[in-house]
Amino acid sequence: MTSPAERHALVGAFVARPAAPWFGDADRRVVRRAMLDTLAVAVAATADPLAAVLAGCRTEADRHGAARLWSPGGRADAERAAFINGAIAHALDYDDAAPAWRGHPSAVMLPALFALRAAQEMPLDRIAGAYGVGFELAAALGAALGEAHYQRGWHATATVGVLAAAAAGANLLGFAPPVVAHALGLAAAQAAGLQANFGTTAKAAHAGFAAAAAVRALRLAAAGFEASDGALFGPGGYLALYGEGGDGQALAALGTTPPAVRRSGIEAKLYPMCYGAHRAVAAALDLAAAGVAPEAIERVEVIGSRSAHAALRPDWPDTGAAARFSGAYGVAAALIDGGVGLGSFTDAAVARPAVAALMARITLREEDGPRLPRLARVVVHLRDGSTVERRVAALPGRMDEDAVEDSLRRKAADCLRWAGHAEGADALAALVLDDPGATVGGVLDALPPWPGAEGRAGAYDV
Repeated sequence: MTSPAERHALVGAFVARPAAPWFGDADRRVVRRAMLDTLAVAVAATADPLAAVLAGCRTEADRHGAARLWSPGGRADAERAAFINGAIAHALDYDDAAPAWRGHPSAVMLPALFALRAAQEMPLDRIAGAYGVGFELAAALGAALGEAHYQRGWHATATVGVLAAAAAGANLLGFAPPVVAHALGLAAAQAAGLQANFGTTAKAAHAGFAAAAAVRALRLAAAGFEASDGALFGPGGYLALYGEGGDGQALAALGTTPPAVRRSGIEAKLYPMCYGAHRAVAAALDLAAAGVAPEAIERVEVIGSRSAHAALRPDWPDTGAAARFSGAYGVAAALIDGGVGLGSFTDAAVARPAVAALMARITLREEDGPRLPRLARVVVHLRDGSTVERRVAALPGRMDEDAVEDSLRRKAADCLRWAGHAEGADALAALVLDDPGATVGGVLDALPPWPGAEGRAGAYDV
């Protein structure tokens, strides 16, 4: 059995080595799909009220910053750019998900990577390789942390994502193994994020906090700051405090198996709400398509596998942001509207009396048994005494499946249309997915303007 310091060094060595040939062309293709998805949902979020708040989260000095915001002309210091871009990418809860660590990988890793000065003119495939290294570490940490981490109320997007983003950035910057080890220890010292914030804009901030903290850890490690070699695996270290007490021995196998972006996968979201509700929403949409009329419904049971609803909030939603974490709202909207999209999460849509009336007759519960595979059953009891139900386990949207590309292009078009930029969707998709020479700078040039990104700068400088 290796010591905590030896395990920490092994992780540093894995992160420091070049991603190729372990991370191949097919794996980079997966990440480029995640890039398109993330950038598209970030553009959609510029139509959200939070965008105006984020646009004000810069100081006058940021106008001369080296990092670019995800809109033409906007710049900020690298840490602040990582925060703003991470928060806007996660604002609609429409960004991708990683079942391996129950988090949203791209809303943390891509803002951190794109904010690094060295990344600005790098090919997307080089960024993708670094992303793959960070994702691999996060998947291994997710397994080592176990279920207890999420059950205690931690938000893994931030608590695991900060280490994923720091590892990805360290690989991109070519850090030597000892410097990588310090960067990861400094990132672990900033790991935070609370599920209690779900349903508020603070949840979006979690992704931004983690991205910015990763950039900060990289800067400090490059400048000579050190961290303990027991920060990850030692007594009182990250795994001991945040997990089930595992020693992380399995992390010694990093890089010896096919990449986790294929093994456990990255999943694109079909609906702009918490992933914990997606299977139930899909089942409800199937029932609506089969002709189940809302006025014929007596009551609805939503039954999920164990821990399937852990991220959902039981409170009655009174805003679009809160509704993103309401399983009852998602099912009600699906049954009434026959579709759940960006327009489902405006405050006006949530306030509809018909939605409230149906939500009052919807109950959610979980079954005993294994957590995986995830599944949902929606049982509709009709007023005539009959029942109909649908069961959903697998959802389409795995980034490692070629069929997902058509869905991603349609989703990107819908996201840009929502923000008033429908004409730019095809060009953005072609650049990210089809251009082998595309660079970070070229992609950022292709993003549509972010309304108010320049005008509100300075509101944060208090």
